[in-house]
Amino acid sequence: MFRQSCFFALCILLSQLHFVSAREWSDKSGAYKFEATLVAFNDKTVVLRSSDKQRMNGHELISIPRNELSPADQEYLSSREANELTSQLEKSQNWTMRDGTKVVGKVVDFVRKDVVIQRRRNNVYVNDRLFSNLPEVYQQIVPKVVEEFEKVKLPNEKDLEKWILTLRGIAKTYQCEGVILEFENGDEYAVPFFLFAESDLKALRPGWEQWSAAKSAEAEKEEHSLYLQTQASNFQQNIQNQLAVQQQLAIAQIQMLAVSTGAVDLWEVYMYPGQGVMGYPIHVVVTASDSSKASYQAAARNPGYVVGPIKKISNGRF
Repeated sequence: MFRQSCFFALCILLSQLHFVSAREWSDKSGAYKFEATLVAFNDKTVVLRSSDKQRMNGHELISIPRNELSPADQEYLSSREANELTSQLEKSQNWTMRDGTKVVGKVVDFVRKDVVIQRRRNNVYVNDRLFSNLPEVYQQIVPKVVEEFEKVKLPNEKDLEKWILTLRGIAKTYQCEGVILEFENGDEYAVPFFLFAESDLKALRPGWEQWSAAKSAEAEKEEHSLYLQTQASNFQQNIQNQLAVQQQLAIAQIQMLAVSTGAVDLWEVYMYPGQGVMGYPIHVVVTASDSSKASYQAAARNPGYVVGPIKKISNGRF
């Protein structure tokens, strides 16, 4: 689900960046026709930008199963023109940061992630990793995260360390939303939205909204699943508790039957907490044929307690 929603979200992004001539499209029956521009496609889905939003109920971008298109459209998708667009999907894109820096990288996914910063044992940790061990890209991004959320200026690493000292060991958590950029060397890094120039954010926001909506739906599904799992666990625990109570009642009934027939006697055993055991003196009632067996049963049921005085409270008859 995430992979499909991400594909569609990236298509929205690409619709802001690439422009191909509009053409007429139709379904495989030939009865339904409309004019639209090819935005992106894969083996299963074709994303088009409609030239007539009113006809499409206000939806500029539409997603159609590839096998629902006409034979002519299927053939077009195998053409050089259509595949040139596919190659554009694989090319790196040029992005402008808020400070004017140009970055060449391909958006491959969206991300929402917590950044946790803390000073421990005279070292700065970011998400439990030493700051000095982070890739250079993240060493540059982390101070920007603090600047954005704390509204402070941290021009270099020493200023970041001074600011972290003011936390006195307390961890600070910042939830960042952004994109995963794949650079030309194949490395991928999460880049927060606030680092991008406003003009580039306009191209990223529609895709983010689609991705976020899909992620929320999945989160609700997981939350519901967790609720069902918890409910089932509680149900099973209740059954086990009921069985335990029934078993104890059955054992008590058997013991009382044994006492009533004179096979065993009831004994009251006084017990005291042993050395190192926190607690108060207790007394328990057991069934046994003699005092030594009564002492053994009482000790087995109450580990850590020492057997004290024993008193017979029945002679096999009530």
